[in-house]
Amino acid sequence: SPVSTFPRGAMAVVETKNFAKLLSDWNASQAKKEWLAGDAYKVWLNSRLGQRLSEAQDQFTEAAKFGLDSALMEQLAGDRTAIALYDAGDLEFLAVSHMPEAGFAASALAQRRTSLQPRNAGGTPYYVSSNPATRRTVAFAFRGEWAILGTKESLVAECLQRMASAQANGLGSEEWYTRAVRSSTAEGELRLVTSIDALYASPHFRSYWIHRNRAELQPFVASISDLDRAAGSWVERRSLIRKQAQAEVT
Repeated sequence: SPVSTFPRGAMAVVETKNFAKLLSDWNASQAKKEWLAGDAYKVWLNSRLGQRLSEAQDQFTEAAKFGLDSALMEQLAGDRTAIALYDAGDLEFLAVSHMPEAGFAASALAQRRTSLQPRNAGGTPYYVSSNPATRRTVAFAFRGEWAILGTKESLVAECLQRMASAQANGLGSEEWYTRAVRSSTAEGELRLVTSIDALYASPHFRSYWIHRNRAELQPFVASISDLDRAAGSWVERRSLIRKQAQAEVT
């Protein structure tokens, strides 16, 4: 799993065995058409959170000097993929996706690298573009059939260093993550693992978490959700991992 090369300290991790297929299926689905045409989507666009995320996307696009949009996502969607969120307020995340080098080279991201600031970590070049006014940064690299994209330079640099040295003490070795993964009977087509303590340490998460159930989640250190498709529907397996070693709640 690419999570083994991720820096420690993430709040949540999304993993999938085949991101390209998931994205393609979603784009071709009736569910997406109904969502985009529905009232719920209009309400989301006009919500405070929706507007802030749209503004942030524009800022990252300006910082990167190329479009960070769904078209770029499709170009960078490989098979095995992991995306980790490190800061909800500043939208600091790291994404790593397995894909052919030729596919990455043809992407708009790779074609823009000569106009960006070159760096090197772990013997691999990576590229950075920033906007000091908005404090937004985009950094990316490609190493050994892995495309790496982050919104904080240090995340990309540390990931490359871990890949070069084969370090195994990163995010994938954190207790909340390892205990959550061990609790699952099998990896789903789509997986979400969260550090409950890290999420609640974020004022942004506390502001937008509509359930307001911090007291109920207090005994737990992590959660894990695995999604699988079955006969035209999705089946979810979810577990909460207690801080004390007790039976998981499913």
